[in-house]
Amino acid sequence: MTGSRLRRLREWALKSRALRFLWRLLRSLLGLPRRLMGVAWYWRTFPGELSSLRSARREHAPLYLREDPEPLVSVVIPTYNQGRILVGRALPSILRQTYRRLDVVVVGDGSPGESVDCWRTVRDPRVRFENLAQRGVYPADPLRRHRVAGSAPMNRALELARGDWIAPCEDDDVFTPDHVEMLLRHAQAHDSEWVTGSFLEEREPGVLSSAVDPSRNWTVQTRTAISCWLFRTYLRSFKFDLSAWRYHMNGDYGFKHRLIRAGVRMAYLDAVVTHKLLRPGESELYHGF
Repeated sequence: MTGSRLRRLREWALKSRALRFLWRLLRSLLGLPRRLMGVAWYWRTFPGELSSLRSARREHAPLYLREDPEPLVSVVIPTYNQGRILVGRALPSILRQTYRRLDVVVVGDGSPGESVDCWRTVRDPRVRFENLAQRGVYPADPLRRHRVAGSAPMNRALELARGDWIAPCEDDDVFTPDHVEMLLRHAQAHDSEWVTGSFLEEREPGVLSSAVDPSRNWTVQTRTAISCWLFRTYLRSFKFDLSAWRYHMNGDYGFKHRLIRAGVRMAYLDAVVTHKLLRPGESELYHGF
């Protein structure tokens, strides 16, 4: 290869790298207003949530310090068109809990009639059902929709909860038999407002494995699942944000992140309290409502 050809190749390579750099810079600049809008959207609720938390603590926190050792715990389940798996998997694991003082609230996201018919087969008096008249208003974009789908029925379930504590559950997850007992006792022992445990997930049919990287110090700020949470009922004032997609978060992660931001007292229980299983006929674990 001649010297002139080598020089031309080097010049072309330099120009190509320069063009790629300029293109990335241009994309960053064009995306800056959207990112700034996302930051503004994320922080828009902070003053109200901080004020609400302070008021709730003044009003309710003393009740938890001298609370009944067997408080009512509300298990809240948002669902959409998953009646069979809800009745066959999630609800049995909840109703078999070693802790018996439960209030189970299932809210459908405008679920179709077949799912509602499945719910009606449940006869346990601790279980209440409600179906939203219409599905929540979510973004049309599939990724954005996935981030916040289920937030509308979750917020309604939080409103309906009667317990002093709330334990969320996805409609296809399974609680371990001592799920509520372990989380509740840990929260009471540490005066925590929110507590989470760990979970096992079914990455291939019939095989449960840990979702925790043993080399990391796993805390409430790293990976958790909503079905591993337990929190004081007054935290429902934070609500699940149907606009969480605007700041690139899922509804449940955004909820937890806003609790951290407001200074909610959190704890991590180093124990498996939930199993996340494959849905029938699927080979990949579904995350989300």
